[in-house]
Amino acid sequence: MSPPSQPTNHNHNTTINVIMSREGYQIPTASTGQRGGTRDDQQVRHVMSYLCGDCGGSVTLGKDALVACPHCAGRILYKERTKRMVQFEAR
Repeated sequence: MSPPSQPTNHNHNTTINVIMSREGYQIPTASTGQRGGTRDDQQVRHVMSYLCGDCGGSVTLGKDALVACPHCAGRILYKERTKRMVQFEAR
């Protein structure tokens, strides 16, 4: 019986460690459009539509806007439901 620190030679399937070469991995570039601080991204303001909890009015807010209804100054806003069809799979 061999000591546990020495590998044994059997005719079983052996594990082969594959080392990936540096040429096999390519660093992602900023040209994918997912990240990047270009001027076009800064000029486009993403706005969301909300419903006021007090008066029921429609409110559109930007990223750094004050969370308050411009009609009644109510501070409870509900996010509007999406117009896209949403389908869930039940199991």
